[in-house]
Amino acid sequence: MRILFRTWLLTLLFAVTAGQSAADDSPLTFSVKNDDYQALKSTIASKDQSTISPFEQFQLAVSAWRLGDLKAAKKRLKPLIDANYAIGDSLYLKGLIHLSEVDRVSIFKKLGAAKKAREAWIEAIEKDPQHALSLFAIVGFFSQAPGIAGGDVDKARLWLTRLETVDDSFYQLGQGLIAAKTGALEDAERHLLSAVEDPDDQPLALMQLAQFYLRTDQFDRAINHLVTAQKQPRAWHHPTSTQLLMMQGFAVQAQGDKDEARRLFAEALAATQNPNAMERIQNMIAEL
Repeated sequence: MRILFRTWLLTLLFAVTAGQSAADDSPLTFSVKNDDYQALKSTIASKDQSTISPFEQFQLAVSAWRLGDLKAAKKRLKPLIDANYAIGDSLYLKGLIHLSEVDRVSIFKKLGAAKKAREAWIEAIEKDPQHALSLFAIVGFFSQAPGIAGGDVDKARLWLTRLETVDDSFYQLGQGLIAAKTGALEDAERHLLSAVEDPDDQPLALMQLAQFYLRTDQFDRAINHLVTAQKQPRAWHHPTSTQLLMMQGFAVQAQGDKDEARRLFAEALAATQNPNAMERIQNMIAEL
């Protein structure tokens, strides 16, 4: 039995939340213990706002996004973009915020939100041509989104050629996404397994490999990789504990173990601070 859920949006969200090594106190590297973005927000918000640094402002924007307050996230991010602060990272985050809007807005606005996400990542590359996160996000978008939303495998391949010169791990992941999309499953698995070997991007690569196994009904393998990903150090843009637990729940549900799926979904519910995620998980539990 194949798992049915919001396939393209979940796939795309997992595809574009990537990882990349960088200097300390960089927007690329900070992590939040136990995904407690509410605590991070409260700590910074308690300071004199005239004294917070651009980095802290970025952290507030990330926290708002993770907590589901997309309006606040955009408000926090705009002055950073206007000031050209870490412009590749800031525009990458802008794209993630717009992508999250796809799941919130009416059906008539979904295509517009998806387009804004894509445009933000393209702008990031225009201003920072070596920004691997945004390049991979573009490849992920074109390879995973449906045609009506702008998906186009040929365009994904064109952007992939640029990614090849910037980051080999992301290049392997991009190859894997495109191969899976086109039905070349053996090639997809080979590329995804190659990407897992890079220690910097393991949480993302493990998630992508697990999702591949989920979509090809190899549930035990998917679960093993998701459990491994839970144990990895994760930056803010890696899959959260809630996302990993949800995926495990999907896998065991597909195996027919509703009690274990319910337990995992309940654990995911306890781990999230995002009201929209809470509602979604509660509905998933109710439908078991």
